[in-house]
Amino acid sequence: MQAIGLNKLIVGAFVGAVVVVAGCSTLPSEPFPPLPPLETDLPVSRAWLRLHPNHFDDRRGALPLHVADKQVIWTDSFGVIVCYDVDNGKILWRIDTGMPISAGVGVDAERLFIGTFKGDVLALDRVTGATVWQAKVSSEVLAPPQASQDVVVVQSNDGKVFGFDAASGRELWRYDSSVPLLTLRGSAAPRIAEDKVVLGLANGKLVGLNLFDGKERWRVEVAVPKGRSELDRMVDVDATPLVVDDVVYAAAFQGRVLAVSLQTGRTLWSRDIASTRGLAVRDGTLYVTADDGALWALNRSNGQVIWRQVALTGREVTAPAISGDYVVVGDGAGFVHWIDAVDGHVLHRLRIDQAPVVYQPQVAAGKVLLVSGAGVVDALTLDDI
Repeated sequence: MQAIGLNKLIVGAFVGAVVVVAGCSTLPSEPFPPLPPLETDLPVSRAWLRLHPNHFDDRRGALPLHVADKQVIWTDSFGVIVCYDVDNGKILWRIDTGMPISAGVGVDAERLFIGTFKGDVLALDRVTGATVWQAKVSSEVLAPPQASQDVVVVQSNDGKVFGFDAASGRELWRYDSSVPLLTLRGSAAPRIAEDKVVLGLANGKLVGLNLFDGKERWRVEVAVPKGRSELDRMVDVDATPLVVDDVVYAAAFQGRVLAVSLQTGRTLWSRDIASTRGLAVRDGTLYVTADDGALWALNRSNGQVIWRQVALTGREVTAPAISGDYVVVGDGAGFVHWIDAVDGHVLHRLRIDQAPVVYQPQVAAGKVLLVSGAGVVDALTLDDI
């Protein structure tokens, strides 16, 4: 593996366009606030790197990575799916579906599931990539389908949610929600916990459904529309909810972060932090990337602020991921940042690409896995993890 230290450049493919920098400056042309100097250096190593330059399009780039067991699944919007071994980056299989994939993948023990811009839902064999079944929903699918207990849950962009039989693709139920005139581009992925489906909706609501029949069990407002214009009234719950120890954590655009009971939907606490990026949990702490790029650490039991890190404000920061004792985020300039999970200090950074790190990092098998908008897939490790 290749160690990456501060102020070291590693020039890769794209004829020098892929650059890894563990330094403190940004390119002069970048529309982001400058990064402050760092006084620390973590022992970051590269386990493997893969590039997908032939499938880059700035309108329809790479989609979120999905990690399941030993598989790392990469997709792009042109229909290509590649399955890698998480340990060494070896390609296990590769297929071209020929369909315009619009969201990342979900999996169960035997299959993976994808959605398309045309409202198609595909189930593929996890070992070979062969198509098992294909179904249709009412509009484009912008969130990864989720599967559990032989049910696949798919949320379409028109506010409808579908439950399918995971083995056959037969529709089991559907749920309909209202969609405001103006919404953010995207949807939160459904979250399945026990026999319930937790949904974040474009109307600012968080709802809990029965997994097996789609009936609503509870709903709560994460954000209330305010203002006169449709823009002012946007309250999308675009960050995928988390469920930990029978508590649901959710966040909304122009809204708040809150904790609710999985069983009843009762609000346990809330805090005024607007976020569409996402959430992560480590022990008793909830980590939130706010829409302005600030990172918050909140006490899971009562929502009290533990720390707030503003060094990355304005840099289009991703949702946080937890890797050992660190919170890891990417940003819009292609940097990855390691932050002390206890006190919020930024400890290390490196650059994996000049294109943005566009989705929440994934952590598996001791590696931090990242994908850039230009199709760079990078697996990084810390020697002390």
